[in-house]
Order: sequence, then structure tokens, then C-alpha cells
Amino acid sequence: MSNESSESDDSSKNNHNFRIVLKKLNQILIALHEFNNQYEKKLNFSKLMKYLNIPNSENEDLIHFILTFQSEFDSVFREYRLKKTILDGQIYLMVEKKPPVHKEKMIIIPETVRMPKNYSKIWSDIIFLFKFVQKGKGFDLEQDSQVINHLKVIQDEFPYLVLKNGNNLTYPTEIGLELGNLIHSYNKNNKPLKKIKVRGCTFIFD
Repeated sequence: MSNESSESDDSSKNNHNFRIVLKKLNQILIALHEFNNQYEKKLNFSKLMKYLNIPNSENEDLIHFILTFQSEFDSVFREYRLKKTILDGQIYLMVEKKPPVHKEKMIIIPETVRMPKNYSKIWSDIIFLFKFVQKGKGFDLEQDSQVINHLKVIQDEFPYLVLKNGNNLTYPTEIGLELGNLIHSYNKNNKPLKKIKVRGCTFIFD
């Protein structure tokens, strides 16, 4: 009986330790995301490891782990993306081809754009959904939802922020994606959102 209890305690301890490791890896991913639109940034990895209570002796192995992941996604998964699939009660990782990159039509983008602040929040939310829920897949405008209704309004008011492909899917343009990322960054850091310049276009928020 004591052996079974000991094995149960060991299993519980291992699960707890693994959750701690996953939490720390997730915090590293969050730190790496700060490079988004801040490519001149320097991440103090030594300071981050100290904050996460990871020994200095593990730094090089962890950096090698991160860079290996980057290399694999740059080469093996360059034209594909991973997805989770459940078959017969078993979890599998599979790959699917990424959608083709759609060339944006020549759209004249004004030098100055005035956008209501409530629209800026809506657009930031749409970009978040595109990146983390849609996983890069376009929005189907035939669907009936609040998000799609908002997207249609944005498309009518600011056509240079979105583009449609031949499959009736709508994607943010490059300037639209950058704008959404910057708005999210401003809101996350509680910076006053008054004016943002993206690719030569100045967005003013009223």
C-alpha cells in the first residue's frame, strides 16, 4: 500500500514540475513576442532567466532549444503549419499547407486617416482574432456574427486595411496588420492613443 502511495506522490510531483516548466516556457514566449514591431529591441535573457529562477548553467541549452525551434519553422514548416487533430481518442500533430500569400491590389492609401477610437478597438480585436483564433486563416464574410459585421464596416470605411481573395475570404492587408499590432501595443502599455504612423500613413484617432 505504501508503494502505491509513493508512486502516486511521485506522479503528482512530476506533473506539478512539468506544469511549472510549461509556465516558464510560456513566459519566455511572451517575452519574445515583445520583439513584434520593435525589432531594434534587446532582450536581456540573463535577467529573464534570473526572474524565472532558471540556473545560469541552463541558459545555453535553453537558447539552443529556442533557436532550433526557429530553424525548424523557417525550413521544415516554411510552407506548412502544425495543427492538432484527435483520431480514435488519440491526439496527433499534423501539418497543412499554408494559404497562398495574396498580393494586394494597388490601393491608394491617403497620407492621413482619421479613425474613431471605437473603431481602433474593433480593429485591434479583429487582428487579435486573425492571429490567435483564425491562425492566419481569412474571415468568411458569408458568416453572420458581430465580428463579421464589424469587419464589413471597416472594409467599407477603410478599404486599404482589408483584402479579399478568390475564395471569398477576407484578410488584413500588411498595413492593416501592422496598425492592429501597434494599437494593441499602445492599449497593452496604457499609452494614450492619439496618432500612429504606419508605412507613411498617419492615423489620427478621434
